[in-house]
Amino acid sequence: MVVFSAICIVGNYYLSFAIDLLIASIVIFVLAWIGQFYGHHVEGKKPSFLKDLQFLLIGPAWVFEKMARKI
Repeated sequence: MVVFSAICIVGNYYLSFAIDLLIASIVIFVLAWIGQFYGHHVEGKKPSFLKDLQFLLIGPAWVFEKMARKI
């Protein structure tokens, strides 16, 4: 997780030279949520966090663990 965080920080540093980070963050946030709901639509399942807030908080850790196992 530390390596991933470091990569994100360095990426933000260089991205800040090209575009305002606030605008970039808002665009990435909106596109990620659109992708999230589209994926659930394709899958045919409702998002779990609509049932319980704890799933919303666990989601990023679960995704990172899956990515780390592939590496």
